[in-house]
Amino acid sequence: MSEPLPPSLLFRASTPSCKPLHSLLSCLSQTASNSLHTPPSLVHIYVSQTYLVFSLNAGSKTTESSVHIQSEMFDQFQVGETANEEDDTVDQTGEFAVSLELVIQSLMVFGTSLDRMHTTLSYDRQTSIFTITLEDPSGALSSTALQGSEIEDTDLSDTLNTAFQNEAIVARVILKSKYLKEAVAEMKTAVGGDFITLTINNQQLSLSTDGDSISTTVSLPRSRTVFSSLSTSPPITHFHRYAATHFFTGMQGLEPAEETCVQVRTLERRAK
Repeated sequence: MSEPLPPSLLFRASTPSCKPLHSLLSCLSQTASNSLHTPPSLVHIYVSQTYLVFSLNAGSKTTESSVHIQSEMFDQFQVGETANEEDDTVDQTGEFAVSLELVIQSLMVFGTSLDRMHTTLSYDRQTSIFTITLEDPSGALSSTALQGSEIEDTDLSDTLNTAFQNEAIVARVILKSKYLKEAVAEMKTAVGGDFITLTINNQQLSLSTDGDSISTTVSLPRSRTVFSSLSTSPPITHFHRYAATHFFTGMQGLEPAEETCVQVRTLERRAK
């Protein structure tokens, strides 16, 4: 049973393995370096009752790199409550910023053996301290306190990340990463294919591109072997077109992943 969350904590989350978290944040850092002209040093961490979002943007309304981590990845996930005196409601969300480079370094304190490294993350709203605690199988402990910074509500309303959170999901797919990796690899063989079209409906997911001399399409029909979940709302076919360079950069996170979640939201009409 989880210990009660101290009132000052925005959230606390723990996982028995540090490896997935380290892999995702390393991919985020690399993706931002490849896609943003001036990668920002601070990552914005958005906390809700069901997920964490780590996002980087360069002050642009259209350019963002982000990692969306569902609470199911953690064996414990707690979010504190904040009373809203204006309307007597309780809020269980929050956002803060911290150095992404220092977060990644902190996850590597014990070296590269991350598979069985128990990891706990927490953020204290009173001190603005983001704490990363690691425990290796022998019982050795490391606790790193990183200085964070609160993000004012006035800033939140203007960020792409906040806009992303507020928009409804029109398509959501969870599938085995190896099948998506194979489909992406096939798209790369189409020389001259400048754009990738993603198509999702309740029966399949497909990728297609038009190269200089050939058109390539890979379809993944609905099956339990490939998909854990496949749904659209409304139940229609959704088509979305992406610049190939940006699409392939966004897919770099597939390499360490066993399962991948693809979500399309209404605002940007883009996949996550």
